[in-house]
Amino acid sequence: MKIKLLFIILISVSAISCKNKLLIKAGITKASINEALIDTSGTTLQTRIKCPEGYSRTVAESNSFATFLRNLKLKPHGTDVQLYNGKAKQVMVHCGVIDMPIRNKDLQQCADSGIRLYAEYLYATKQYDKMRFNFTNGQSCAYVKYAEGFRMRFEGEKAVWYPSKLKDYGYDTFLDYLDLVYMYAGSFSLSEELIKRPIQEIAPGDLFIYPGFPGHVVIVLDVCQNDATGEKLFLTAQGFTPAQEIEVLVNLEAKHQNPWYTIPEANVITPQFDFTVDQLYRWK
Repeated sequence: MKIKLLFIILISVSAISCKNKLLIKAGITKASINEALIDTSGTTLQTRIKCPEGYSRTVAESNSFATFLRNLKLKPHGTDVQLYNGKAKQVMVHCGVIDMPIRNKDLQQCADSGIRLYAEYLYATKQYDKMRFNFTNGQSCAYVKYAEGFRMRFEGEKAVWYPSKLKDYGYDTFLDYLDLVYMYAGSFSLSEELIKRPIQEIAPGDLFIYPGFPGHVVIVLDVCQNDATGEKLFLTAQGFTPAQEIEVLVNLEAKHQNPWYTIPEANVITPQFDFTVDQLYRWK
């Protein structure tokens, strides 16, 4: 019963996840447009958000996770972030909203949003065998097993697979699989599953992870580099609590709605959470 009890506790904790060490700043509203960096007519991440003068996006292969992220569709500029219940998020800290459907369940929160983007990439590129995520107890949950018709149930202290459905690799079943992962994975399991990387090697798809109960996760969406000095800048995105669409974050430490972040010496200060520079992780 220990594993089952742990899962029940995690579900309860998820209701308040991402609220630790909140840095919500009063009076945040939609800012004026920085035309040098944000093209309001752009429909993808890389066409909406431009690099600062003298910078270029880092090189990425055509089938890479980085290229997938750069080509993510964004909702029209000025769109509010929608919560899972259809209401608009009241704290406006975004300069873009990823055009990706969210179900009317309070499941896809911060860590789940990082999982969602990586899973969407693996699904789009048909890398089904690579799609597996660990629960907080360390148990692996493989997409192929779920798509082949197996489901999970508890037998004593262990969740086991059993045959239940017909084989289905369709998108709705893919989302059902992710709902299962969201229930039992989180910032702690991601910190155990992924590998730490030095911030100087930051790359699109990396995650800033504060592992905890609750914790928080912010996604590195893109990276650009100064053509002369090699200095790197990065874009971030997040989900939050309650479950919401994935939003592209602004950098509140910069002026004129600048979404790019510089590599700091100590803390990465995002609008609603602080991370230390040693909390950068990468998918294996």
